[in-house]
Amino acid sequence: MEIAVTYRLWARAPITDLALIGRRAVKPDLKTPQQKRATLAAVFLTFITLIVFGYLSNALAQSARVQQMRDSCDSGTLRSCVILGMGLLSGRGVGQDPVEGARLLRETCEAGYAEGCTGLGAAYFDGIGLTKDPKKASQYYRMGCDGGNAFGCTGLGEVYEKGFGVAVNPSKAADLYRQGCDGGNARGCMGLGYLYHYGVGVDADPVEAARRYGQGCDGGSALACSTLGILHRDGYGVAKNRGEAARLFQMGCDAGDDFSCQKLKEISN
Repeated sequence: MEIAVTYRLWARAPITDLALIGRRAVKPDLKTPQQKRATLAAVFLTFITLIVFGYLSNALAQSARVQQMRDSCDSGTLRSCVILGMGLLSGRGVGQDPVEGARLLRETCEAGYAEGCTGLGAAYFDGIGLTKDPKKASQYYRMGCDGGNAFGCTGLGEVYEKGFGVAVNPSKAADLYRQGCDGGNARGCMGLGYLYHYGVGVDADPVEAARRYGQGCDGGSALACSTLGILHRDGYGVAKNRGEAARLFQMGCDAGDDFSCQKLKEISN
């Protein structure tokens, strides 16, 4: 029992604490140089052993989660198939297998699960495990959007905004971004805010731009937070408020957006 408890402590301890645990496990009498060297060697060995144990523990837990996802997919849970398929395409959290990943997404899409269609569209759009293919990206994004998946509408909006395999059509992009945003996709709100901000495909409307950026920020888009922060900083479409701008830059920065961190630093000086 004591060994099991000690192992759990080792496996959960941050790397910075592992050496401390190792030192607690060895209580030598440091009287001679030989004993000191032996002690340092023992501590180092303990340290390495704990790191290996922690790595193996995490690897086993991850393997168990992947197997659980496979079992769930095999039992007919289509969302599990989509998650597993995207993982196989990207190689994140599971060994990369683009052929198998694409097969899973295609099967879920053909079964009428819109999220699978959108996932396949994203893979073809960004080249995630598959060769970029504009025609297939727009085809699967459209199927996802028509099936009610908000991100599918947003993805198709990006296809039309950027002219990825189709003629550039910012007005069509705005309509699709609106569908995505109203369906709860933060990226769609960000895209629509941008179009209103700069008057692309729609009449420029700073108030509507700020509103859509706000929806995107609330939905978790770090870029939407930082862009809304710029509007508050400059008083464009909203009341000028440097304090609110700093708060929004902080939100974006905390979410890992370097641009937001840069703007936070600038406004804080």
